[in-house]
Amino acid sequence: MKAYRIRRPQKYDNLLNLLKDREHGVFSTFKSALIFAAAVGFKNKKRVSFSDTDEPIALSLFSEHQEQPFMLCLALTEFDDVAYLREENFLEAMQVFEEYAAGGLEILDGSLDKAHFKESIESLLTDNGEFNLLDNIADVW
Repeated sequence: MKAYRIRRPQKYDNLLNLLKDREHGVFSTFKSALIFAAAVGFKNKKRVSFSDTDEPIALSLFSEHQEQPFMLCLALTEFDDVAYLREENFLEAMQVFEEYAAGGLEILDGSLDKAHFKESIESLLTDNGEFNLLDNIADVW
């Protein structure tokens, strides 16, 4: 488990680089961008499978007390089965996270204004429309 590397979809490499860009991005790491994307994907019930990957990220870089439990909870919620918290189901649980992240990246890629990136992310988080991530995420959990 500890040696596992989280896959990231090659298709969204440019978007991930924008999300992490020092000047225009909003995240300091790719892992933080993937966590955010997975939350967006989960909120919208959008999982996207993928095979072409970019450089994977070591699981050990994800916090054992915050990020990894979130990743496992996605599988727990997806299957409504605590068995997905067991080591024998670890790979399937990580696949759920990776696919929700890919789904979130797909949504973000289609909805963010790349010319006004930070403002677009802020708008996404606080919009009073149907996609209000901050106000509605608690309802999902």
